[in-house]
Amino acid sequence: MKVFSLAAIRTQAAVCVAALTTVVVTVLPGLAQTRAEAQTSAEAQTSAEYTTRPTKADYTRPGPYLGLGASGGLEKFNGGQGSAFGDSVGFTFRGGYRLTRNFAVEGLYEYMDDFGFSTTTFRGTRIHDDIHTHNFSLMGKAILPFGYLDQIQPYLSGGVGFVNANNTGEIRGEEVAGNSATEFAGRVGAGIDLMVTPELAVTVDGGYVLPTGNLSNLNYISYGMGLRYAF
Repeated sequence: MKVFSLAAIRTQAAVCVAALTTVVVTVLPGLAQTRAEAQTSAEAQTSAEYTTRPTKADYTRPGPYLGLGASGGLEKFNGGQGSAFGDSVGFTFRGGYRLTRNFAVEGLYEYMDDFGFSTTTFRGTRIHDDIHTHNFSLMGKAILPFGYLDQIQPYLSGGVGFVNANNTGEIRGEEVAGNSATEFAGRVGAGIDLMVTPELAVTVDGGYVLPTGNLSNLNYISYGMGLRYAF
């Protein structure tokens, strides 16, 4: 039977205490520091992600913008009573500046390709008549943002400008001389901008164009959809 002396036991105990002391002094502080650094890094990343998220102010900030869209025109000639001319398709280009959260000024150009009219005479002669229009308007926009982060932005608009109308005709497929005229025009409208990001929006709008003078019988309703980019 092996007998352990008291001195040997004390020596082994001293060695164990020294080893534990080494672990406490060298290893544990390192682990604690590593954990603290990881926590700090995670907090910094979370803070950076939070600070880069868009706010309401980002979606309604002042600045310039441009937009482009497809449009259609519902013929309301003869003072809104309509005529034998058909409806048209076209496009719209706009540029503006948002002054405040609730107000912007905007310049708009709209082209309508063909308010057309076709008929065949009693003798079988086919006659076709086209009216192409160019509308330039300078308008004010009253905007009412709402929803989460103000990403839904309906508006009312109105302004003045002018309409240029070009008329061309065909008889038996041969083009005949047309005419052109330009007159002042008013435009009122409404729409909604759906903000995808603080810069990009999907736009849906409608308007009523009211020419004056020799073109006062060429009223039409405009409707369209497009994209708008804010700088």
